[in-house]
Amino acid sequence: MEKPDFETIFESLTPVKLFKGDKIGKNTEGNLLTYIKSGYVRLYTVLASGEEVTLHIFKPGLFLPILTDKIIPGKYTLEALTSVEVYEISEDDLAKLGISNPEAVVPLLRVGFEGVEELFDRIESLASGDAYTKVVSFFCLLFNNENGSKNLKPGFPLTHRVVASLTGLTRETVTIQMLKLKKKGLIVGKGRNLMIKDLELLRKECPLSEE
Repeated sequence: MEKPDFETIFESLTPVKLFKGDKIGKNTEGNLLTYIKSGYVRLYTVLASGEEVTLHIFKPGLFLPILTDKIIPGKYTLEALTSVEVYEISEDDLAKLGISNPEAVVPLLRVGFEGVEELFDRIESLASGDAYTKVVSFFCLLFNNENGSKNLKPGFPLTHRVVASLTGLTRETVTIQMLKLKKKGLIVGKGRNLMIKDLELLRKECPLSEE
């Protein structure tokens, strides 16, 4: 099923442009529904030890979770990993959209459910499997729904430190698993130049894709 044309649905709204490192949703009043038009956003928390842990990376075409101090004060932060463009929709805007364009409500809900499903898949990948499985599952989820399956690149620098933070592994352990993937010819390069040679072959290494 094709994704809806949100640029048409949100034609009355002006995209908000963010720079790498900008925090999202901290300086706004009221609850805003935020849809990613382009770029990548990470959700992270800081442990008592001072260590930053990235919990999830949100891709273009997904909605961001609503973070307010009424939920969990200051525990989670949304940060732009790259230059980002988003549509911010207030409760009033959403109500008006539902009245003027009722057909838009269904695709909005569908995309929202897609984001929740992806987050559940990430939780499952972190809770099961060995280090190799965790790293492979991370790549399968990151490139899920991409057009094509050959020579895929991330839209942001994907260092071993970032992968470690996202998988709950040490950087050294991630390096070992990445070397295994390179020896199998499944990935090449590093950082922004990292490339998945064949996503279908990688998925055969990923238990989540078999379900």
